[in-house]
Amino acid sequence: SWEPHPAPEEHIGTMTLTHCLYLFGKEMNLIDMTVKARQIGPGIVYLTFQSPLGNGAFLHHITPSEPLLQKLVHNIYIQRYSPTVVANFLMLGEAIQVERDIMIWNNKRYERKPMFVKSKEDSLVAKHRRWYSQFYSENSPRLKFQKDTMEW
Repeated sequence: SWEPHPAPEEHIGTMTLTHCLYLFGKEMNLIDMTVKARQIGPGIVYLTFQSPLGNGAFLHHITPSEPLLQKLVHNIYIQRYSPTVVANFLMLGEAIQVERDIMIWNNKRYERKPMFVKSKEDSLVAKHRRWYSQFYSENSPRLKFQKDTMEW
């Protein structure tokens, strides 16, 4: 699920989900995880998780460096009694997911009226896009991709 917060916290949206792993049709309970991610504006995600391996939090923040270049930082905080290998495993999983997403980020483009399928997933994407639009205004900087010359 994904829901925007009401005023005065309309700059926050919360996603709740459950991760499950099935191997050959059998659920691997050791990997089950309940996640609650709070996106605070366009640049911060505070994600808490509960799992049989321990509870903890990820803090993600994005800082623009220049047009089309951002610095992405991930920190993980886990319960003191959890072995360090658990935090390392979770951070590795996060790194793999980010690496998979980079190709999408590098090739994405804004579509004013994207085509959505009538599904729960696409309705959540549409809802998130409407929420995210509050961080832009008519005065927001826009990038131009036109060349000043006719050289190719």
